[in-house]
Amino acid sequence: MNFFMTITLMAMGTYLLRATPFLFKTGKKTGPTWLKKIMEAIPAAALGALLFPSALQSVPGKPFAGIAGVLLAFIVGLASKNTLLAFGSGLLLTFVLII
Repeated sequence: MNFFMTITLMAMGTYLLRATPFLFKTGKKTGPTWLKKIMEAIPAAALGALLFPSALQSVPGKPFAGIAGVLLAFIVGLASKNTLLAFGSGLLLTFVLII
């Protein structure tokens, strides 16, 4: 029972944090453009911070495979602005380097 209570409380807390901006939003208030740019970059930065350490440890004994895949995905993503293409190219390179 303690496990389900923990999951339920965590779900409620997460929902509250996500719903709070919508509950208190009144009218059209716009912030400075520099703040908007920073806020748009936060999800990508957080995702990178979460994924990069695991890319280093993705293949035991071959850390360069994960690093090369991440670097290729980054370069392809910047060049093409296509998330699926970037993900696929990084995954394919990592797979080829593992074999």
